[in-house]
Order: sequence, then C-alpha cells, then structure tokens
Amino acid sequence: MKGLRVLDLGSGLSRHAARLAALGAEVTAVDVSSTQHERAVTRYPSSSGLRFVCAARAPAHRRHRTPLSGSA
Repeated sequence: MKGLRVLDLGSGLSRHAARLAALGAEVTAVDVSSTQHERAVTRYPSSSGLRFVCAARAPAHRRHRTPLSGSA
C-alpha cells in the first residue's frame, strides 16, 4: 500500500483508515460528526500516515456551496 493516497469519507471511528495507514497508505479520514472525530483521534493518537479532519469544523464557505447559475 506504500505510496497509495486514500480519502476515507464518513470515516466514523476510522478503523479502515487506520488499517490502511498501518499498511503504508497515506490516509485522510473525514467525518462530519465531531463526536466520531474525537473518538477516532483518541483511539489512534499517533498513527503514522493517518490524518483526521472534522468536516463539521470546515469553514462555512466550504460546507455550503451554492450551485452554479444555470445549473439544474
């Protein structure tokens, strides 16, 4: 898995993300739940190759995008 980059959306407790990171992948684990995010960070505090992102904390301009004009 070395060299593989993975984006785990809806990662929850990040079990799959942690396993892939342990196998050598660079993993970004994203969850919208701040509770799940904190649980994952607590469970895997120093996992090499594993980065956690809480989407609930994303800047508002990234969370709420307006559709392009003319799109259905």
